[in-house]
Amino acid sequence: MKATPAKHACSVKTALAAGLGSKALQVNLEETDSAVTIDTKYLPLREVVETLPGLLQQTEAFLCELNHPFKNWDYVVREMRNYALRNFPVYYEHEKGPKIVHIIFDEWLDALSSSSDESVQAMALDNIVFFVVKIIDEGKSRLLDCMAILSDLFGCLTGLPDEQFLVLSKGYYQVKRIGQAASQLQEDKFDYSSLNLLLRRTLRTSYQYWLTQEDPATWFSRKGERPHGQISSQGLFQDISHEHLQGFMERLSRIDQRGDPNVELAELLALPGYADIVKSYRGFLQRIEEVETDAKEGLNRRLASLVKIIETRGLASIHEDALSLLNQCLGEIIHTRQVENVEDLLDRTFEALQQSMDKFPEAALQAVENVGKEIFKSNDSDMVDLFIQHTIDLGFQSPDLSGTTAEWNVQVNPAHLANTKAWLHSRCLSRMDSSSQQMSLGVLELSAHSNRLMMT
Repeated sequence: MKATPAKHACSVKTALAAGLGSKALQVNLEETDSAVTIDTKYLPLREVVETLPGLLQQTEAFLCELNHPFKNWDYVVREMRNYALRNFPVYYEHEKGPKIVHIIFDEWLDALSSSSDESVQAMALDNIVFFVVKIIDEGKSRLLDCMAILSDLFGCLTGLPDEQFLVLSKGYYQVKRIGQAASQLQEDKFDYSSLNLLLRRTLRTSYQYWLTQEDPATWFSRKGERPHGQISSQGLFQDISHEHLQGFMERLSRIDQRGDPNVELAELLALPGYADIVKSYRGFLQRIEEVETDAKEGLNRRLASLVKIIETRGLASIHEDALSLLNQCLGEIIHTRQVENVEDLLDRTFEALQQSMDKFPEAALQAVENVGKEIFKSNDSDMVDLFIQHTIDLGFQSPDLSGTTAEWNVQVNPAHLANTKAWLHSRCLSRMDSSSQQMSLGVLELSAHSNRLMMT
């Protein structure tokens, strides 16, 4: 939509005066060297804080970014959240409060269609869910004034494309939290029907996603065998097996959509959502220890399960915890040699660590260092050589120098130092023969070589 000219405009000076450090805003304004005209639809954001000088200055700088032709969506989504939460007591009871709420939601929805960055889209969706819950919990005094806005919002979210809706379903802030907050309202005029449609699709999408993943009851079983009766009877795969998920889908399909919306909401909330399933995976490892009486078999199953969890992208929120447990498990296996195929387990473990290096490099490197300590203590030269080769294959976390922050600190990859320390510690703690020591020195030389390449 073409911006409507307004009386208020901003410039480089306006943006920098507030101390808000959007690089895109500063650079673009400096290069174009022209004032940015504020679209009139955004002016209520300024009007509700115009008697508060500190908030007014911050808001004016934010308006510059909102209306700049090269909008920084990551900054806009973050700063709109700051505005929404920081100024909530100021604007919500204002006569233009509902208008502000509409502007906030509309900007986050706009980010979904305007930004191709999935992390920005996920952040916008998380913000939407969190803000709806805040309005229901803390804004009951004007909830009915905002009801039409919320009804339209629920419809927009329900109609999202499948790919974006999956991001919503997997979000840190779950749609189920909106339902839980709304169920406490006892407000007849709340649009439970639109919310139920949204929640219903969220549950269906969650179950469909997990049904496309390998059934944990299958990959847990050694050599493709079904787990023995004792394990199955203990509910090891509670809420995560395909059998359970199919049962949830059937229960969902039986919930009546034509009856009392409050009853429908209560039945929908009784079903597990995406986060509940992830939580069940977190408890899955503890349940293994409870039902496994064979120490050797228990270690093998725990390690295989941890590797599988790390390989599953849908469980990213518990990958860091899984890496920590993998440290302990693999270290114990190497130390006790209770599992015969340690080399095969090491191969698969490093495959999982390779997948974790992008998102959790420091946790993965900690795992490498701890595993290395146990391998070096074993005095097994073949295992040492295999470990060193796998470590080299993981690659090296380069410094990635990229300028400075607003505080003039050098922007650098934090995992670079962790990587260097992990390799140095492995070298210092090793008790190997001279040939293996030479190989370790070769690893360190690779580190130095990587640094030289990055600095040229």
